[in-house]
This record gives sequence, C-alpha cells and structure tokens, in this order.
Amino acid sequence: MKRLLITTTFVISIGSVWAGDVEDGDVAMKLKDYASAARKYKRAAEHGNAEAMYNLGWMFHSGALPRDVDEAVRWYKMAAKKNFPEAQNILGIMYKSGVENLAKDTVEAERMLK
Repeated sequence: MKRLLITTTFVISIGSVWAGDVEDGDVAMKLKDYASAARKYKRAAEHGNAEAMYNLGWMFHSGALPRDVDEAVRWYKMAAKKNFPEAQNILGIMYKSGVENLAKDTVEAERMLK
C-alpha cells in the first residue's frame, strides 16, 4: 500500500510540473518571450500535453517562432490526435481550403471539423 501511494504521489507531482510548463509558457507568451514559451511548451508537449502541442503549432504558424507551416501542421496533428478541439478545428479549415502546404482534402476536413 505504501509503495502505491508513493508512486501515485510522484506521478501527480510530475503531471503538475508539465501543467506548470504550459502556464509558464502562457506567461512568457504574454511577455513576448517566445523562445522561453517554446521551451516550456515543448517540454510539456513531449510529455503528452495537447494544449502545449497546439500552442507550439500556433507559434510556428503565426510567426511567433520562425514561420514553418510544416512544423505547425506536425504539432497541430499531434494535438488533434489527442482530441484537442482547437487543433482539430484549424486542421479542418486548412484541409477544407487546401492552403498552407496541405492538399485540399474534404474528407479529412469533415472528419476534423466534427
């Protein structure tokens, strides 16, 4: 029983660190410290945080980081696979219109927008 409790506490603590990274990234974004925000988001994204994945996609898409649409789409797709609605929405729009390095794909657009 003690072992389970310790393990659970450790997992909860680590999860909080990654959630804190997203919050710290949000603060850095507001301060326009994009490099710091990207580092925080990337750490959380690498541990499965869909919001951080989406935020990295947005940073590459918007030009907050050096604009790289392929990299943006990669992060958006990872977030979409985790059912993050904002990522699914933007990918759906991109597939629907066939812009930003994505071929028009109405079937995929419809799937993403549902």
